[in-house]
Amino acid sequence: MKINILHHIRKRFGRSLKTTRRLFKSPGSTAAAAVIAGGLMFAGSVPSSSGAELIGNGSFEENDGFNGNNVGFDWLNDTGPRNFNVYNYSSQVYYEGPAPAGAGDWYFHSVGVPNPGGVYQRYDLTQVAPAETIDAGTVGFDFSAWLAGYTAQNDHPRLELEFQDDSGTRIGRPIIFDGAEFGPDTYFIGTASGDPVETAANPLAVWKNYQATGGIFVGARTAQLTIFQDSISGNGNDNYVDLLSLDVADTGVPQFLAIEVNTTTGAVKILNQTTDDVSLNFYQLVSEGDSLSPSGWSSFHDQSLDSLGGTPEQNWTEGGGSDSSELVEAFLLGTSSVDVGETLDMGKAYDASVDARDVRFYYGLPNGSLLRGIVTYVEGGTLVGDYNQNGVVDAADYTIWKDAFGQNVAVGSSADGNNNGVIDAADYTVWKDNFGNSLANVTAETVPEPNAAWLGLLATVYLVVRGIRRRVPQKPTIFANSVTMTGVLLLILGTNAHSTTLDRDYQLGDNPDEAGIPGQPAGKPFGGLLFTFDGAGQLGNNELHDLQVLNEPTYVATSDRPLASANSVGITLDGINDYLLAPNLNLPSTSIASIGYDDSPDGVNIAGPLNYNNITDRSLAFWVKPAGSSQNRTQSIVMDSNQHGVRIVDGKWSMRYAGIDQNSDIDVAFDAWSHVMLVRPRGAEGGSILYVDGIAVAARPGDYGGAHEELVVGSNTSRDETRTFTGGTDEFFSGIIDDLTLSVIGDNSSVGGTNYGVFNLATDNQYIASIALAGTSIADVNMDGSVNGDGTGAVTSDDVSAFVAGWRHENLVNGVRAGDLSTRSLGDLNMDGITNLQDWTILNVA
Repeated sequence: MKINILHHIRKRFGRSLKTTRRLFKSPGSTAAAAVIAGGLMFAGSVPSSSGAELIGNGSFEENDGFNGNNVGFDWLNDTGPRNFNVYNYSSQVYYEGPAPAGAGDWYFHSVGVPNPGGVYQRYDLTQVAPAETIDAGTVGFDFSAWLAGYTAQNDHPRLELEFQDDSGTRIGRPIIFDGAEFGPDTYFIGTASGDPVETAANPLAVWKNYQATGGIFVGARTAQLTIFQDSISGNGNDNYVDLLSLDVADTGVPQFLAIEVNTTTGAVKILNQTTDDVSLNFYQLVSEGDSLSPSGWSSFHDQSLDSLGGTPEQNWTEGGGSDSSELVEAFLLGTSSVDVGETLDMGKAYDASVDARDVRFYYGLPNGSLLRGIVTYVEGGTLVGDYNQNGVVDAADYTIWKDAFGQNVAVGSSADGNNNGVIDAADYTVWKDNFGNSLANVTAETVPEPNAAWLGLLATVYLVVRGIRRRVPQKPTIFANSVTMTGVLLLILGTNAHSTTLDRDYQLGDNPDEAGIPGQPAGKPFGGLLFTFDGAGQLGNNELHDLQVLNEPTYVATSDRPLASANSVGITLDGINDYLLAPNLNLPSTSIASIGYDDSPDGVNIAGPLNYNNITDRSLAFWVKPAGSSQNRTQSIVMDSNQHGVRIVDGKWSMRYAGIDQNSDIDVAFDAWSHVMLVRPRGAEGGSILYVDGIAVAARPGDYGGAHEELVVGSNTSRDETRTFTGGTDEFFSGIIDDLTLSVIGDNSSVGGTNYGVFNLATDNQYIASIALAGTSIADVNMDGSVNGDGTGAVTSDDVSAFVAGWRHENLVNGVRAGDLSTRSLGDLNMDGITNLQDWTILNVA
């Protein structure tokens, strides 16, 4: 049977359904804003008026007049023919109070395209600061704007300043000025002034000044400033912006800690050349050329630096996987301060015989920020009296002489300053006569750029926190704060963190307009066909894409399903010829709800209203109870085209990605409920991963194509050369399916779209969030239901031991790194498949 139903679009205006497309906000975002914006100060000098002004036409005085077709004038727009509109301060006074001080005749009021939209400018930072200066960490910025809006219709602008590497990849968190509120969606780097919260009842907003100062990320090559508009009601957009300024200058003062590497002796030390004391509780040295020396490394643990007691968490602790490519150390309960001008020695941590000069240095602050530091190299022989060979003759060398006094040693070794083979008073004289000397010929060399993944991971907010002294424990006992996993993850993972965005919501009988009755045929009639409803979207707006019900499947009670209510229903398929059918989601950028839809019949434009341009990441999830009577045959449960699918093959779970099947060795639990998720979480690199009850059972790497075969539940999917559906003929599924959802993932706000979210397994997977980890403390590493341990007990009962034992564990499923419940119990707290510094940071702030 051939069925061509691709373009059934529900427009049931009479329905009472009030569900709308959901862009979920993070429950932890308010806390994140407080941490980032609350009292963080710029380390060092801010740019002065002598700095370079990057923004062109930031006062909008260059224009074609009121509501003119202002194409150009320094502002770009990827989404429409007109760029921006302006109002005149004399004749269009749509604000309360005075105009901004220094304003001209005009102010920005809207983007010349339907909501949402944006205009932007992009700047080449290397035109105002050489790359080597940026990478020396001394370039700062001063960003300022005046904002207002028509508050009666909740019109408000949102400004976003981001820094990008030479590939155009965003580095770290953007600076966001949100004209709606200073709150959950607002993140600042540096200081923030002004009072952006609008509390007046008057529909006309007061102009408010927003400011942020900070340092430009190491590795940044471009900056992009975007003005987004937002209008929740009304026909127009009144989002007022004026007097934009972005001043960039070399402050001459490093904004980061640095390490100095002696390529002759191998000595390494941390330097604080900033203008503030810096407290750290984590550091990592990385060398892809294996130029680190674990044997020569004098770790802070070895030095008993700032010890708080005898347990592991009360001391600096070396990472278990430290080797010639990576040296890692962390302090769970305390910090060590590097005061202004101070150094911390790390021994001969550099292998001068390899001398790859590719060392990268990262360090962590008590507030959870992970920063990339500066690396400099020095050359020169060992200084006379420099007994620890760290490049300076100081008090540490005296300690070495004192401890070795009277010993016979190899000539010239240890503290044998006069080369007579004995540590004696003459060696003290050598030290005293050279005290204060240091190696000359210091040269700063820029380290090769890390890849985008490193920058995205580590280049978060990098401001220096003031006033934290040494020997101050961060909490009285380990993991004392009972913070839930969800809140901490969202706090650490950062930028406007929220879950993915729901595109389809098939409740399969529980939708209030459908109200399925167990035992009755599934579906409600519409246009002579039967449909089970999609609840994610707006009516009449080409956002709702219902599943057509074919061959009389029935509703069935699902109250025995986990998380179901007493009256929940689903749909049971007979495994003979029942199936459900709808347009696919597949590649979101070309799907039917997107403005980029590319499968319309000839001469018919039924593209949707949603801007999914450049969005490729997506997921599907559902609950399923396969019938035991069907376990000996191949079954297709859900096929979203032939690019994404979940199947049963030989009684085991199987996934389809990019047209290729990947079978697992995990048995299907027949006649029992399972939660299934198939997700492409992070581009082609992350591929696609199949989760069953929170465990990654199969995966495939790489990209996928923009196929148009239909979304089919309960059978195969295919098309012929005329674009007619020819599926629903094979691999019929026997069993019950319930609560099928399809979601989109990614941020295309830079091209006029929306931030649709970053995939977070801990919150986006219903089984993990609501069953496995419900109420679990982030500090409960081994997931035994209690928070215990000091690092001396067994991993099954000691959470500290469990974290240490899991350090650097990586979970590869069919070659794809995948986090799941099994890796969570090994310290993979953000569930990205590897236990590393991000997890340590999460644990440290718990």
